[in-house]
Amino acid sequence: MDNDIEFLCEYVNVLEVENKDLYVKIVQSFHQIMDGFEPIEPIVLLDKNKELSLSKNITILYDPFNFEFNNKNIITKLYQVINEEIVNNLECKYEFDSLLKQLSRIILNVAAEFNWDYSYNDNVYPIDYLKVLNLKIEEQREQKVLDRLLSLIDILSEFKLSNLLILVNFKCYFQENELLEIYKYVKYKGICLLLIEPFKMEKVLPYELKLTIDSEYDEFLKRFV
Repeated sequence: MDNDIEFLCEYVNVLEVENKDLYVKIVQSFHQIMDGFEPIEPIVLLDKNKELSLSKNITILYDPFNFEFNNKNIITKLYQVINEEIVNNLECKYEFDSLLKQLSRIILNVAAEFNWDYSYNDNVYPIDYLKVLNLKIEEQREQKVLDRLLSLIDILSEFKLSNLLILVNFKCYFQENELLEIYKYVKYKGICLLLIEPFKMEKVLPYELKLTIDSEYDEFLKRFV
Protein backbone atom coordinates (compact mmCIF):
# COMPACT_ATOMS: atom_id res chain seq x y z
CA MET A 1 0.00 0.00 0.00
CA ASP A 2 1.33 3.44 -0.92
CA ASN A 3 -0.99 6.07 0.54
CA ASP A 4 -0.33 9.44 2.14
CA ILE A 5 -2.61 10.73 4.88
CA GLU A 6 -2.15 14.40 5.67
CA PHE A 7 -3.28 15.54 9.10
CA LEU A 8 -4.81 19.01 9.02
CA CYS A 9 -5.92 20.87 12.12
CA GLU A 10 -9.41 21.53 10.74
CA TYR A 11 -10.15 17.86 9.95
CA VAL A 12 -10.44 14.43 11.52
CA ASN A 13 -9.00 11.72 9.28
CA VAL A 14 -10.95 8.59 8.43
CA LEU A 15 -9.45 5.64 6.55
CA GLU A 16 -12.05 3.21 5.18
CA VAL A 17 -10.60 -0.05 3.86
CA GLU A 18 -13.13 -2.30 2.16
CA ASN A 19 -10.56 -4.90 1.13
CA LYS A 20 -10.46 -7.21 4.15
CA ASP A 21 -6.95 -8.53 3.53
CA LEU A 22 -5.56 -5.00 3.31
CA TYR A 23 -7.51 -3.90 6.37
CA VAL A 24 -6.07 -6.76 8.42
CA LYS A 25 -2.54 -5.98 7.18
CA ILE A 26 -2.83 -2.32 8.18
CA VAL A 27 -4.20 -3.06 11.65
CA GLN A 28 -1.70 -5.87 12.19
CA SER A 29 1.15 -3.58 11.11
CA PHE A 30 0.25 -0.98 13.74
CA HIS A 31 0.03 -3.73 16.33
CA GLN A 32 3.48 -5.02 15.35
CA ILE A 33 4.99 -1.53 15.49
CA MET A 34 3.65 -0.92 19.00
CA ASP A 35 5.08 -4.29 20.09
CA GLY A 36 8.50 -3.42 18.66
CA PHE A 37 8.40 -5.69 15.61
CA GLU A 38 8.89 -5.01 11.90
CA PRO A 39 5.46 -4.38 10.33
CA ILE A 40 4.22 -6.37 7.34
CA GLU A 41 3.08 -3.06 5.81
CA PRO A 42 5.61 -0.20 6.09
CA ILE A 43 4.12 2.80 7.91
CA VAL A 44 5.95 6.11 8.35
CA LEU A 45 4.94 9.11 10.45
CA LEU A 46 6.40 12.42 9.25
CA ASP A 47 6.45 15.90 10.73
CA LYS A 48 7.69 18.41 8.15
CA ASN A 49 9.68 15.67 6.40
CA LYS A 50 11.22 14.53 9.70
CA GLU A 51 10.46 10.89 10.49
CA LEU A 52 9.03 10.32 13.97
CA SER A 53 9.00 7.16 16.03
CA LEU A 54 5.53 5.66 15.70
CA SER A 55 5.70 3.76 18.97
CA LYS A 56 6.55 6.98 20.86
CA ASN A 57 4.15 9.35 19.08
CA ILE A 58 0.89 7.45 18.63
CA THR A 59 -1.73 5.89 20.85
CA ILE A 60 -3.84 3.19 19.21
CA LEU A 61 -7.03 1.68 20.61
CA TYR A 62 -8.67 -1.48 19.29
CA ASP A 63 -11.41 -1.95 21.87
CA PRO A 64 -13.48 0.89 23.38
CA PHE A 65 -14.38 -1.29 26.36
CA ASN A 66 -10.86 -2.31 27.28
CA PHE A 67 -8.18 0.35 27.41
CA GLU A 68 -6.05 1.31 30.37
CA PHE A 69 -5.47 4.72 31.92
CA ASN A 70 -2.49 3.31 33.80
CA ASN A 71 -0.39 1.77 31.07
CA LYS A 72 3.39 2.09 31.19
CA ASN A 73 3.59 5.24 29.05
CA ILE A 74 0.97 7.12 31.06
CA ILE A 75 2.38 6.14 34.47
CA THR A 76 5.95 6.95 33.41
CA LYS A 77 4.88 10.40 32.20
CA LEU A 78 2.76 11.02 35.31
CA TYR A 79 5.72 10.25 37.58
CA GLN A 80 8.07 12.43 35.51
CA VAL A 81 5.70 15.40 35.69
CA ILE A 82 5.16 15.11 39.46
CA ASN A 83 8.89 14.57 40.07
CA GLU A 84 9.78 17.70 38.08
CA GLU A 85 7.12 19.77 39.87
CA ILE A 86 8.58 18.84 43.27
CA VAL A 87 12.24 19.15 42.31
CA ASN A 88 11.74 22.55 40.68
CA ASN A 89 9.73 23.96 43.59
CA LEU A 90 12.12 24.86 46.44
CA GLU A 91 9.43 24.74 49.11
CA CYS A 92 8.10 21.36 47.98
CA LYS A 93 11.62 19.95 47.60
CA TYR A 94 12.61 21.10 51.11
CA GLU A 95 9.46 19.56 52.63
CA PHE A 96 9.97 16.29 50.71
CA ASP A 97 13.60 16.00 51.83
CA SER A 98 12.68 16.78 55.46
CA LEU A 99 9.95 14.15 55.58
CA LEU A 100 12.21 11.63 53.87
CA LYS A 101 14.89 12.19 56.53
CA GLN A 102 12.30 11.60 59.26
CA LEU A 103 11.17 8.39 57.59
CA SER A 104 14.78 7.20 57.19
CA ARG A 105 15.50 7.97 60.85
CA ILE A 106 12.54 5.84 61.98
CA ILE A 107 13.65 2.90 59.84
CA LEU A 108 17.30 3.16 60.95
CA ASN A 109 16.32 3.39 64.62
CA VAL A 110 14.33 0.18 64.33
CA ALA A 111 17.10 -1.51 62.34
CA ALA A 112 19.67 -0.51 65.02
CA GLU A 113 17.97 -2.86 67.47
CA PHE A 114 19.52 -5.72 65.52
CA ASN A 115 23.25 -6.33 65.67
CA TRP A 116 24.07 -5.76 62.00
CA ASP A 117 25.88 -3.19 59.90
CA TYR A 118 23.74 -1.44 57.29
CA SER A 119 24.11 0.63 54.18
CA TYR A 120 21.35 2.57 52.49
CA ASN A 121 20.64 5.01 49.70
CA ASP A 122 20.13 8.53 51.02
CA ASN A 123 19.81 10.05 47.55
CA VAL A 124 16.12 9.37 46.96
CA TYR A 125 14.12 11.43 44.47
CA PRO A 126 10.35 11.96 44.44
CA ILE A 127 10.04 9.63 41.44
CA ASP A 128 11.55 6.81 43.55
CA TYR A 129 8.93 7.35 46.24
CA LEU A 130 6.16 7.48 43.63
CA LYS A 131 7.12 3.96 42.53
CA VAL A 132 6.93 2.74 46.13
CA LEU A 133 3.62 4.57 46.59
CA ASN A 134 2.37 2.97 43.35
CA LEU A 135 0.44 6.12 42.48
CA LYS A 136 -2.14 5.55 39.75
CA ILE A 137 -4.96 7.42 38.04
CA GLU A 138 -8.26 6.21 39.44
CA GLU A 139 -10.41 4.74 36.68
CA GLN A 140 -14.16 5.16 36.72
CA ARG A 141 -15.21 1.80 35.29
CA GLU A 142 -18.86 2.72 35.62
CA GLN A 143 -18.39 5.61 33.17
CA LYS A 144 -19.97 5.45 29.76
CA VAL A 145 -17.62 4.37 26.96
CA LEU A 146 -17.73 7.87 25.48
CA ASP A 147 -16.83 9.52 28.79
CA ARG A 148 -13.91 7.13 29.36
CA LEU A 149 -12.58 7.90 25.88
CA LEU A 150 -12.84 11.65 26.49
CA SER A 151 -11.01 11.17 29.81
CA LEU A 152 -8.22 9.33 28.00
CA ILE A 153 -7.98 12.19 25.50
CA ASP A 154 -7.61 14.54 28.49
CA ILE A 155 -4.69 12.45 29.77
CA LEU A 156 -2.98 12.28 26.37
CA SER A 157 -3.29 16.05 26.00
CA GLU A 158 -2.29 16.93 29.58
CA PHE A 159 0.88 14.84 29.48
CA LYS A 160 1.60 15.41 25.77
CA LEU A 161 1.86 11.65 25.30
CA SER A 162 0.81 11.35 21.66
CA ASN A 163 0.74 13.40 18.51
CA LEU A 164 -1.79 11.02 17.02
CA LEU A 165 -4.68 8.98 18.42
CA ILE A 166 -5.80 6.03 16.25
CA LEU A 167 -9.17 4.35 16.81
CA VAL A 168 -9.69 1.02 15.04
CA ASN A 169 -13.26 0.08 14.12
CA PHE A 170 -14.78 2.50 16.65
CA LYS A 171 -17.58 4.00 14.58
CA CYS A 172 -19.89 1.06 15.12
CA TYR A 173 -19.92 1.76 18.87
CA PHE A 174 -21.00 5.40 18.74
CA GLN A 175 -23.96 7.39 17.54
CA GLU A 176 -23.36 10.24 15.09
CA ASN A 177 -23.73 12.90 17.79
CA GLU A 178 -21.19 11.04 19.96
CA LEU A 179 -18.70 10.87 17.10
CA LEU A 180 -19.08 14.61 16.59
CA GLU A 181 -18.43 15.16 20.29
CA ILE A 182 -15.22 13.13 20.00
CA TYR A 183 -14.19 15.07 16.89
CA LYS A 184 -14.75 18.42 18.57
CA TYR A 185 -12.91 17.33 21.68
CA VAL A 186 -9.72 16.14 19.98
CA LYS A 187 -9.63 19.36 17.97
CA TYR A 188 -10.05 21.38 21.19
CA LYS A 189 -7.26 19.36 22.84
CA GLY A 190 -4.94 19.67 19.85
CA ILE A 191 -4.65 15.94 19.12
CA CYS A 192 -4.74 14.47 15.62
CA LEU A 193 -7.26 11.67 15.19
CA LEU A 194 -7.34 8.81 12.68
CA LEU A 195 -10.20 6.34 12.50
CA ILE A 196 -9.52 3.10 10.63
CA GLU A 197 -12.73 1.40 9.52
CA PRO A 198 -13.39 -1.91 7.68
CA PHE A 199 -16.43 -0.62 5.80
CA LYS A 200 -17.51 2.30 3.66
CA MET A 201 -20.07 4.87 4.78
CA GLU A 202 -21.50 7.18 2.17
CA LYS A 203 -22.17 10.01 4.59
CA VAL A 204 -19.26 12.30 5.43
CA LEU A 205 -19.66 13.79 8.89
CA PRO A 206 -18.60 17.32 9.85
CA TYR A 207 -14.83 17.64 10.33
CA GLU A 208 -14.15 14.41 8.41
CA LEU A 209 -11.49 14.04 5.73
CA LYS A 210 -12.13 10.55 4.43
CA LEU A 211 -9.90 8.29 2.34
CA THR A 212 -11.71 5.21 1.07
CA ILE A 213 -9.91 2.23 -0.44
CA ASP A 214 -12.42 -0.09 -2.08
CA SER A 215 -12.17 -3.84 -2.66
CA GLU A 216 -10.34 -3.20 -5.95
CA TYR A 217 -7.77 -0.94 -4.24
CA ASP A 218 -9.20 2.17 -5.91
CA GLU A 219 -8.96 5.30 -3.75
CA PHE A 220 -11.54 8.02 -3.16
CA LEU A 221 -10.98 11.15 -1.09
CA LYS A 222 -13.95 13.02 0.39
CA ARG A 223 -14.27 15.83 2.88
CA PHE A 224 -17.18 17.46 4.62
CA VAL A 225 -18.44 20.54 2.84
